[in-house]
Amino acid sequence: MMDTLLKSKISMFLNLLRSLLGGFIFVAVRDILRLIESKEYRYLSFCKLRYAFVERYQEIKITACERRLSIPDMASFLSMYEEIYCNKIYQVPFEPKKVLDLGANIGLSILWLKQHYPAAEIIGYEADKNIFKQLQLNVTELDGVLVHNEAVWHEDTVLSFSAEGADGGRIDCLTENEGNSRVKARDIRNILQNDGPFNFIKMDVEGAESTVIPACRGLLDDTDFIFCEYHSVDGKAQNLDEILNVLREEGFRIHIQPVATSQQPFMKRKHQAGFDMQLNIFGWKHDVK
Repeated sequence: MMDTLLKSKISMFLNLLRSLLGGFIFVAVRDILRLIESKEYRYLSFCKLRYAFVERYQEIKITACERRLSIPDMASFLSMYEEIYCNKIYQVPFEPKKVLDLGANIGLSILWLKQHYPAAEIIGYEADKNIFKQLQLNVTELDGVLVHNEAVWHEDTVLSFSAEGADGGRIDCLTENEGNSRVKARDIRNILQNDGPFNFIKMDVEGAESTVIPACRGLLDDTDFIFCEYHSVDGKAQNLDEILNVLREEGFRIHIQPVATSQQPFMKRKHQAGFDMQLNIFGWKHDVK
């Protein structure tokens, strides 16, 4: 009996060891292949090593994306570069004629889109006045690109804005902190009606999507692709269902990727920059192949 039990435990241990070793080899081989195949992944790996000990929120000038860039924070740059340039999350099956970039930050999304879809006209919005200065420097001399230092909202107004120093600045309507600034906000409906139609809309507005997406109802007939980063604001009511319903009503098929989630949300939830969950929402029309 004991021999059988011991053999069973040894077998379980060996299987576990084989599984762990196999997983390690798989990850190693995958990363080696990515290094061989992707110049973007090689550049990302180089930057992770080169700037591993650089403190956050230090402005740096680097050569990337085929030009000299001004970046306010290396950690946020690397995160955006991996999503946009390595994972190519904004790639679509055909060249869009017109793109609306809400939350353009320092311009990596615009640079990638212009590199791959050079004929596309791009209108970008960035609320953070300091980040906007770097956005202007980074996209200068690009044809067909227009950027605005404004937030996007469900009405034309002036809002309180909490700057984070990198990619985490957001509209802060609940508090009037002394460090907050005032920012002009444009009604998304006016943008869509006056400047559209847009084939592709990219939205990363740090929680404002809960207000902006519902205001788009009835105005997305000519939009083939939409990307929205959904932020669940800690302590506030969630409206993911409303956002998904609006997109469904507008004819989009949906795919969702986790960005920042918790392994045991019943027990403990991760909190990052005031959010307890972040998701990437991709939407495309059923008739788009």
